[in-house]
Amino acid sequence: MTLRRITILLLVSALAMSSAWAASTVRVMPDRQVRPGVSLPVWGNAGNAGGVGDGSANGEAYTWSFSANANVGVADDGNLSGTVGNDRYVVENVTFTLLNGSTREIITATLDVGGTIDTVEIDIVDVTDVISNTPQTKLAVDVNIAIQDGLRFVYLSQQGNGSWTSNFSGDPAYTVSHTGLCAWAFENSGHAPNQNTVYSPFVQQALDYLLNKGQVVDISGKAGRNFHSHLAGTTGINPVGPNYPAAGGDFDENYAGPISAAAIIASLTPNAVVGVGPAAGLTYKQWIEEYTDWSNYGQARGYGNNDPEGGWYYYAGVDQNDHSVNSWMYLALEGAETVFGATFDPAIKDSVDTALVNRQEDTLADPGFGRFGYYGKTGVSDVPAYNTTCAGLSGLALEQLPGNKSVGTPAYPGTGNPPAAVNLDSYTEKRDAALAHLGRWWAVNPSGFTWLNGNHGNHYSMFACCRGLRLNKVTTLTNDGTYGGDVGPFNWETNITAPGAVTEGYWPFLVRTQNANGSWDPLPGSFPYDADWDTCSAIFCLQPTVFGPPRQGPQFVPARIACGASVVVEANSALSFDINASDADAGDTVTLDVMNLPAGATMTPPLPTAGNPVSSTFDWTPGDGDIGNYLITFKATDDDQNEATCDIEIEVGEGGPLLVELASFEVIPGDGEITVNWETALEIDNQGFYVWRRDMLSNATENVSGFIAATAVNNSGASYSFTDRTAPNGVEYVYYLEDIDLSGKSTTHTGVRAIANPQNPSILLLSPAYGTMVQSTEPLVLRFEAAGSGPHTVAVSADPTFQNPALMLRARGDQAVIRASLLGKLAATSNATLYWGVLDHKGDLASQVWRFGVNPYQKNDAVAPLRDAPGLAEKPSRKGRIR
Repeated sequence: MTLRRITILLLVSALAMSSAWAASTVRVMPDRQVRPGVSLPVWGNAGNAGGVGDGSANGEAYTWSFSANANVGVADDGNLSGTVGNDRYVVENVTFTLLNGSTREIITATLDVGGTIDTVEIDIVDVTDVISNTPQTKLAVDVNIAIQDGLRFVYLSQQGNGSWTSNFSGDPAYTVSHTGLCAWAFENSGHAPNQNTVYSPFVQQALDYLLNKGQVVDISGKAGRNFHSHLAGTTGINPVGPNYPAAGGDFDENYAGPISAAAIIASLTPNAVVGVGPAAGLTYKQWIEEYTDWSNYGQARGYGNNDPEGGWYYYAGVDQNDHSVNSWMYLALEGAETVFGATFDPAIKDSVDTALVNRQEDTLADPGFGRFGYYGKTGVSDVPAYNTTCAGLSGLALEQLPGNKSVGTPAYPGTGNPPAAVNLDSYTEKRDAALAHLGRWWAVNPSGFTWLNGNHGNHYSMFACCRGLRLNKVTTLTNDGTYGGDVGPFNWETNITAPGAVTEGYWPFLVRTQNANGSWDPLPGSFPYDADWDTCSAIFCLQPTVFGPPRQGPQFVPARIACGASVVVEANSALSFDINASDADAGDTVTLDVMNLPAGATMTPPLPTAGNPVSSTFDWTPGDGDIGNYLITFKATDDDQNEATCDIEIEVGEGGPLLVELASFEVIPGDGEITVNWETALEIDNQGFYVWRRDMLSNATENVSGFIAATAVNNSGASYSFTDRTAPNGVEYVYYLEDIDLSGKSTTHTGVRAIANPQNPSILLLSPAYGTMVQSTEPLVLRFEAAGSGPHTVAVSADPTFQNPALMLRARGDQAVIRASLLGKLAATSNATLYWGVLDHKGDLASQVWRFGVNPYQKNDAVAPLRDAPGLAEKPSRKGRIR
């Protein structure tokens, strides 16, 4: 295939549109789900001269419009057009109705401000639809809706300086902590500053507020427990540490500081550079390492026998420690180490060990056995201690208590006689005792219900438990029946039971207690936080991660035989292929298994097997008795119980005397052509061959060679070659061989995959890899490697010949970005399959052509699929995301 010249007029038009976009910015809310009949604010923001939501677009004309859909009724509030009065929130309240018996439809809303537009896709899902017609799948959709409504509420309550202001006690440290928590909730929902969503600029404002508030103080000469500045000898940075003193003093610095540090870690951008405040110029990772120095200095000095040294209090270097404050420090240090790869003084962990040992109740006679207390081993006002016990779990995730005596299962209440203290010396023992305490008391509200005690409805405690349980990868707790409810294991996130029951999961509780405006109320009589804090805590609990956006499900990696393929093999012929799967989430393990494996077939290594990536080889030589069709299903499951499946159909044909024995069969891709070479070791009564190809995307099969006469004589072998010059670049085919004997009987041989492409293009494509299926929940970055400097243009087309490109993007350096909203449009017009390549400055295609797919129905699904809840007859969806 020769390089094609793309019409320069098209290119000029694309660049003209690009310059118009730069003059005015419009962003709309994330793609989302909604129930029919429920009023939904459809909103966006706008700005000029680089700003957004800052008043610069006020006074411009705006228009909202909705795509035509015969199955959707749209009722608006009468403000489809007008003049922008608040460019941070250009809103239209809309109610959608499903018509003609439809249970699910997608409609596109478009916001036009001053001639610049952006679009959002709204997935209208009735409770009777297949993705929402069981208790668990209904909950999954409701959770997605709850998160988006909550984020909108929090966005609208943000202050102009980027902060969320606390109403508690007038202490500025609480404004800092509120801001850190809310930025963290947005980041975990996929709206980090580098994600370029409607919320991203405002999350960056929040991080800048935190970074600017932090004072860099010299602690090199201050006495602190175990303080040995690692920075001077390790990174070369001056031995200083960011600090969060309140106005006129330093109270609550150890409270606001680690929450701010966690928000910075949740950005997942360790190499981002601080652009404001006294720490300007440091990377985020360096800032975090500076903060760990501060946390080292700020440790408690010790307060007699009941409170030995170690841990933290609200301000630095005092006698005692507070296990609520400890919890935040545990989290910041755990994230610094595991997410940012930061290093800090190992002596910090020694003191954490001390605090964990001193805080946990280990006496069997105490009904609070296994809990972690606030001061010492006791709870605050009653037996259950949710917040501090879950804080202890966060500390155990940081520590893993290396080098302690043993790993085993402790004796729980009722198993020890006489009652006595037990040794809870290992990570496993301490964790299991804490989990047993939580399971027994999960929804039992004590008589002295306070901000530290009580669980459901106390968002401070719920937040502590969400992070503590997730850091320990715990999905189930066990109810022993002491206080009623279903006895046995239950999923602490998703379990659906009677409202207020002992084993009610967090997600159904939060869904049913959310206000119509998207907020959650502080619990009366609990710690007097405000709606911002409680809403951000709830959003955090509805997202199944501690740091980072929603976790991904496993995927099967394209191999010689792709998922969905049909393979034809003759009886008594060997068939072998690899199955590969992986998961993009760091630290996840993928378990590979198989269903309907034919008798006599083997997998090496045997399934199930686990890893990331993980692979196994299928081998089978079917016999005459195996003639027929077989559907084999491979299943990949990750640690979050997300599943993906891969179906391969095998047709075993009638075997017979071996008339043609292949010695070799190779397929060589070229530029716009593919050459097939084969050599036979033996031919008996052979007339000749046909070369067939099957499109791996459409499964369309065609003969491309015509009849090729046999040349072998005297039962010998011969060499053959055929070049397919009708293969467009970027399309993946399977080529296989059919031989015809003198009686007219044909035999089909196993095929080989190939993709035509230039062999040495001047520009190399890097990512996304060929055949990748991308989601439309976030922008897609197309990366390439060019030998020379630009300008370069990335062309995207539904046609691999690029006769009519659907999109052309001016590259920035060696990459270009397709916005999420545009991905959905492209997928809808291209059957979810697109080809891309890079043009040089002349408009010539100068790279390979690669294919990628877009799933147009995975629209900002906020949570991973729900895990099974014990006692439910229905099973949740096992796909990578709900559909």
